[in-house]
Amino acid sequence: MKIILADDVRGLGHRGDTVSVKPGYARNFLFPQGVAYEASDANLRRLSEERKKYDQKMLSEKAVAEEVARKVEGLTIVVAKKAGEEDQLARLARFCEQTGVRPVIDRVLPLAQARDGFAAMIAGDLFGKVVFVP
Repeated sequence: MKIILADDVRGLGHRGDTVSVKPGYARNFLFPQGVAYEASDANLRRLSEERKKYDQKMLSEKAVAEEVARKVEGLTIVVAKKAGEEDQLARLARFCEQTGVRPVIDRVLPLAQARDGFAAMIAGDLFGKVVFVP
């Protein structure tokens, strides 16, 4: 039986393809799922109309995606992660290295001012991390 695929079907074909399948497969699975139509002139016209609507929808979604991309370009995203265990710290370091993500550092203080740094952390006066150097 010749059918027209209305959607991609794994192992069978892509949207718009005309393929031959066994009648039972078409009647019992493809037609009820709405992923295929019998190959007829009327269904070819129907698929053509659906393709136009689908293409318009894809163009609209692409425009929305491009607008979102413009809005987030250059945006700084902060992900807070406590690195309590050695394994977590190593995974976080690998993630930063692989993706180019850099932690936001609020302050770099000498170790002698550790008390001031911890006080700022507790008070919530920080945007990023505090780094203590010897």
